[in-house]
Amino acid sequence: MGTEMKDSRKEERFLVAHSVNLGNAGGITRDFSTSGMYIETDVPDVPYVPGGKIGPTIKLDCPWGELILKCNGEIVRVESRHGGIGLAVKINEFAMTSDS
Repeated sequence: MGTEMKDSRKEERFLVAHSVNLGNAGGITRDFSTSGMYIETDVPDVPYVPGGKIGPTIKLDCPWGELILKCNGEIVRVESRHGGIGLAVKINEFAMTSDS
């Protein structure tokens, strides 16, 4: 028998690819919700660990201008992915500002 993982997500995730600034690296979101996101980065030597704090920033192009989403979160999982790493992040708080 295989083991089954329980999905503890509370909000619906959307498959979206947005550029993310991680401060010391860049990345791409693979899915996103108001409570979390999955980020892939091709920087394999950045020391991310489960339980670590992270502050991803995402710029969103909208018809009325650019929105900047600044998040504070906690890394819940780190995976080796295609020569880089994947980060599952729980968002603890976020703020959205306009760049116009």
